[in-house]
Amino acid sequence: MHRLAFTPALSALAGHVLATSVLGFAASAALVGCAGERAVMVEVSGTAGADRLCLIASDGARVVFSRAYGDELVGAPADGTLTFVAGSEVDSAVIVTALALRAGAVIGSATGTGSFGEAGTTTLPLAVSRCRRRSVSAGAVVARPVVAIEAVGPGARLAAGDVDGDGRDEALILGVGGTLVTVDVERARAIANAATGAGGRISDVGDLDGDCSLDPVVVAADGVRVLHTADDAVIVDPAVNGTAGTVDAALGAASGGPRIAVCGPAGVSLVVPRGATGAITLGTDPAQAVVVADLTGDRRAEVIAAGPGGVFVWIASDAGFVRAADALPPSFAAATTLLVVLDGDGDGTPDLAGAGTDALHLALNRGDGLLEDRSGAGVSFAGAVVIVALDLDGDCRDELAVLGSDGVLALYTANGALAARAEAFADVADVAPGDFDGDGARELVVLGRDGQLSVVRP
Repeated sequence: MHRLAFTPALSALAGHVLATSVLGFAASAALVGCAGERAVMVEVSGTAGADRLCLIASDGARVVFSRAYGDELVGAPADGTLTFVAGSEVDSAVIVTALALRAGAVIGSATGTGSFGEAGTTTLPLAVSRCRRRSVSAGAVVARPVVAIEAVGPGARLAAGDVDGDGRDEALILGVGGTLVTVDVERARAIANAATGAGGRISDVGDLDGDCSLDPVVVAADGVRVLHTADDAVIVDPAVNGTAGTVDAALGAASGGPRIAVCGPAGVSLVVPRGATGAITLGTDPAQAVVVADLTGDRRAEVIAAGPGGVFVWIASDAGFVRAADALPPSFAAATTLLVVLDGDGDGTPDLAGAGTDALHLALNRGDGLLEDRSGAGVSFAGAVVIVALDLDGDCRDELAVLGSDGVLALYTANGALAARAEAFADVADVAPGDFDGDGARELVVLGRDGQLSVVRP
């Protein structure tokens, strides 16, 4: 009864076997099990735009099933169903997460818990999406202390991702010397502490080796390194060839397979996560921020980079990448330091926000890849050092969280034009968005200059 329209595979779950009946592929397998067994059938939808779908199941303590479907070189996954049969290890409920990925980057997710009934099959629908509406009324958000972090020291950097497959993002704190602390935000405790030797900044989190385990991408002193967090261990890849001097990196770019977009004083390029060859140079103008997004809606990811010369866009096509001179409004020439992709107006198309030396900028996508300035009267913000986007209030329109060099974290709405929210938080060292309680909606984790980790949510 496993009818996923993806590359099939049999896997044991709690001593029982998942059977497969594949749509669109020439494969079949026999059902193993007895009639009347208790089962949970997961119905997955919303996979459009992905080149791979990861299904991960846990019993709340450990992963009991993990498998990728689809292939970025062959074809995209389709919606389908997957049936879990209760067994000796998983008897009461199973937590299932569906991750939609494109070139290693997570572009949508869904998590749910399916309970095994007395007999027969219960259904667990998982609608993969970029956002999830909150059940609480939109309003002010507050910071709630989680745990004090003492192991990483001053200068620690923050990121987030579900590295253990339990359907909830963990906070990932990387110290200057490469100490990686993993924090279960919902349970308010540090759950792992590893010496990686890869000091630097976690610039992105994704799955670059196809094992459905999300791994941090670190911009280190000697180049870009990938930390593989699987089986309660951290394995550090060697620095990617040709990435020494990189100052920013982003996932989601594909050209014959997943690549990492990197930028620095030497320009912007796409590199292969593993291997010594295959780099594609996009431009040689110095850049200090890079993001990846499908601006044109053709399921190919564009690369956008910012530097002293302004912001540049490379449009993806069958023939490769072409630099587009008029994709962004003239005002974005001043957004030279930071970039972030968001959906500010909730129409499902990626928009762009950026920061320069003294102001924030917003450009909304018309839907055809051309972005129009919506900065409004402009928002003065001197010394921005971090900018992230998330739907904090659950209306499927992203807000911006901007951290200044003075340690003040301010929030802005981006629906039509930039506007400051009332909330602000002081003495902040870093900030990262994630879904830390597993409800599908996003929150912020904030690392204070004193080492206090807090979560910001309504």
